[in-house]
Amino acid sequence: MFTAFPSEERIPAVKMIPRLPFGQLMLAMLLGVGAGLYIYKPLIERHQFEQRQQNTKVQITDVEENK
Repeated sequence: MFTAFPSEERIPAVKMIPRLPFGQLMLAMLLGVGAGLYIYKPLIERHQFEQRQQNTKVQITDVEENK
């Protein structure tokens, strides 16, 4: 008989998969966020640098037009 959710009796490996304790889950989440920030930091800094350059160019052209 086909069922959408197999019972645990048919798949004994399901019983062997332990659940993560809350502390380990929080640690894994913090490590993941920290690693993501570490990896993407150069991209974020480059974007901020380009935005600052673009804003100063706009301010310079505005000052020149007002003269």
